[in-house]
Amino acid sequence: MVGTGNYMAPEVLGLSTYRKAGRSYTQAVDMWAMGVLTHELYTGTIPFSEAGYGSGVESGDEETPGNFHNYSTNNGDSTYYSANTSFNVRLNSPELVEYCKKEGGTVFPVAALTEANAPHSLLDFIESLLYPDPLNRLPASRALEHPWIIGAKA
Repeated sequence: MVGTGNYMAPEVLGLSTYRKAGRSYTQAVDMWAMGVLTHELYTGTIPFSEAGYGSGVESGDEETPGNFHNYSTNNGDSTYYSANTSFNVRLNSPELVEYCKKEGGTVFPVAALTEANAPHSLLDFIESLLYPDPLNRLPASRALEHPWIIGAKA
């Protein structure tokens, strides 16, 4: 596994039904990373601020809905492990797990962008890049035509 945890797309982490179908990764993983980076550049924070990734297994195997395992740590925090990969990926971000499990049913977290007075076009741009399903994520060709990018060029 290669990449920086907080910028990895759900399909790389096994949080997307797309990867379960045995498909290979596409440019959509780069578009996810661009969405995280754009959010971070504008707000100074990553969109799923609790996100952290590592490897290994904690004790306390407690099954959660979907293909995620919830392990309680010694300090009472929950750690989610993806069961859809050939390796254990520890996800310390319940927000990211919930957002990806519901694929569009959970509202994208806009608090940091709202606090930073982000324009609506930027909110839309970032949310379109951070859509859990890579087949519905904004592709590079359309990202270049997005109103926020066009407005930024002017």
